Amino acid sequence: MEKFKISLKAARVNANLTQEQVAKAVHRNKQTIVNWETGITDITFGDVLKLCELYGVPMEFIRGPENLKVQADACAHQRAKSRNAALCSLIGNLSGFLKKIQKT
Repeated sequence: MEKFKISLKAARVNANLTQEQVAKAVHRNKQTIVNWETGITDITFGDVLKLCELYGVPMEFIRGPENLKVQADACAHQRAKSRNAALCSLIGNLSGFLKKIQKT
């Protein structure tokens, strides 16, 4: 069963926030919030996450442009690459540390 989806404006109103309050909280101007809510300008995945956190709703409940799914997938892929790189670096450091210990 598909979940209901709401607009950015409905989520904001439900959270009892004004456009001015949201703009201040996410470090944007009011016109940017207006443009996102009316679909005049695209919103980034990162900004949607900020709004969802502010509004207290899961991202999958927000109705938005299809390109957000593409951005979400790209963001998840980038996070996975970063985690893998960090893990490889950690393993390399541990390996070097263990070699030093074994020599002593």
